[in-house]
Amino acid sequence: MKHIPNSLLLTFIFVLSACTPIATAIQPTQIVSTPTITAPTEVFQPINTIKISAPSLKNNLVGEAAERTIQVYLPPSYGIPDKHFPVIYYLPGYGDSGMIGFNLPDSMDRLVSDGKVNEIIIVVANGMNKLGGSFYTNSPVTGNWEDFIAQDVVGYVDGHFRTLAQAESRGITGHSMGGFGALNIAMHRPDVFGAVYSMSPGLFDENGLAESQMFESERLIQSFIKFEEKLSALPLEEAKTKNIFSPSSSRCPTVSHSRPIPIGNLPILIIPSPK
Repeated sequence: MKHIPNSLLLTFIFVLSACTPIATAIQPTQIVSTPTITAPTEVFQPINTIKISAPSLKNNLVGEAAERTIQVYLPPSYGIPDKHFPVIYYLPGYGDSGMIGFNLPDSMDRLVSDGKVNEIIIVVANGMNKLGGSFYTNSPVTGNWEDFIAQDVVGYVDGHFRTLAQAESRGITGHSMGGFGALNIAMHRPDVFGAVYSMSPGLFDENGLAESQMFESERLIQSFIKFEEKLSALPLEEAKTKNIFSPSSSRCPTVSHSRPIPIGNLPILIIPSPK
């Protein structure tokens, strides 16, 4: 997997970090049910690994837990009472657990210290699941991962940290699978995210999988069809187990019923993989 030049990600961080409060703290958006807490009782560190509830993932068919772990980076002056910050949400790629080529908290603290960016909160929300990767889409099979990011994660962060709880002060970014997730979620939820930055997104054209190199091999196509036929002949519980643990499970698609919406004025920056 190719690494993305740090300067490209820093461009996005710089733009969003400029969204600093001018006057009083801003009220949470309507999609966030938990009110912003001005003075959290918890004692937070620069990097916080937190397990949160994920109600959007309940009732999935593969036994995915309705709890997920996120990482939250807090800037150096977070300890100052009543100071609120914009937030960047980062979605890792398939098989990744953190940011590519960017170490928290050191990389961010150094940028702040050098005066290159304003202080922001960064949230890393992993999309790995029992099938390998969720692609951060809503699925009746693996759970509603888009809603998990846009509702569960954002709601938790706004409810437990001193954020600027408005779309204009939230950005979403990601790499590869996460790059796709960032674009997909930003287009569906402009009420939540006011900016999106996508690095090497995993995207298909309008013909979808028909033009994908995944199915250039006739043998692979037949293998996929036979595996689906085998699953359909099994009882549901047995099929779920075999689907999760089969070597062919990576070919099982994540179903999304999301409907694309116009992007409007949403600022978008797509960065392809370097040659």
